[in-house]
Amino acid sequence: MWTESWTRRLPLSPGTLEEHLIWGVLGTAHGLLTADVDGRVTLFGADGEATVLGSHDGPARRLIGDPLGRTPLCASSGDDFAVRLWDPASGRGHGVLRGHDGVIHSLAMGVHKGRVLVLSASADLTAIVWDIATTRPRRTLRGHRDAVYCARFLASGLAATGGEDGTVRVWDLDDDSGGTVLHGHTAPVGALAADGPHLLSGSDDGEVIGWDLARSRPHYRIRAHDGWVHDIALHRDLAATTGDRLVRVWHAGTGRPVLSLEGHAGPTTKVRFARLDGRDVLVTSAEDLRIRAWDLADGSEVDGVPTTAEGALFDLGADGRLAVGHGPRLSLHTRGSDRITDTEQEARAT
Repeated sequence: MWTESWTRRLPLSPGTLEEHLIWGVLGTAHGLLTADVDGRVTLFGADGEATVLGSHDGPARRLIGDPLGRTPLCASSGDDFAVRLWDPASGRGHGVLRGHDGVIHSLAMGVHKGRVLVLSASADLTAIVWDIATTRPRRTLRGHRDAVYCARFLASGLAATGGEDGTVRVWDLDDDSGGTVLHGHTAPVGALAADGPHLLSGSDDGEVIGWDLARSRPHYRIRAHDGWVHDIALHRDLAATTGDRLVRVWHAGTGRPVLSLEGHAGPTTKVRFARLDGRDVLVTSAEDLRIRAWDLADGSEVDGVPTTAEGALFDLGADGRLAVGHGPRLSLHTRGSDRITDTEQEARAT
């Protein structure tokens, strides 16, 4: 059975709506990080004690770390057009990355030629590749005709971005050209996922495209959801998407439907592949403020999360615990000796 280790409420500034306070939750080896509408990045230790590491000049919207453990640093972005680096081990900031002239919509972390990089996508029509060791831009990616909403690192020194102009662009990190433009979507692209040979993109009209990168064209396309595709996750040969009230699972290489998961009472938002009690599961969140887990063997809902864990945000910590956030409330949950583990973190251990 699940138990709640602790619950904390973040302080509210005058005029801040409770339901809008926490915008990012990230599990690290040294505790939980949150990003909030007041701009704060806060570290919660194992006992729930809070330490504010620093803040953005305006709302902090994104938090990322490296699930493969290639760097202990984490990054956040906000409405101040900056990316800020944090070291949870020391409880200090590690630098500020400045170069954008618009709100940063997406962050990704990866490694190229032994250097740990951050990729940021912005409303200023650009994406920037940052070297976190020097805190300087390695390259600015220009080519989108409107805001860039999502960015991911691919294998073999490539990166991908998608945006309001409806295109996906693939960039060679060692080539200063304008990248390869992938046409196929007829609506803004707001979701990307990449794993091994697979690159998938999702757009605001509910379509998901699996790309043939060798030929720079769609390999397949799926009408996945009624409306906006919120998130895409990949694990081995499976892809999962969220958008309407359904969670859909596909074969990543062919687009063949595998599962359609129904149970949420509101639009589904985040999705992650995980392991729970030795089973492959999906963990999902939705605007109904419920976190659910689904058995990938048959699509049944499992006792994956506590019914008291109300929230629209979650993260699976490196220690096998579940963090859930909504409004000013952050809670940490454990499940006896069993662990619920993000499959990317499991890959780190193998």
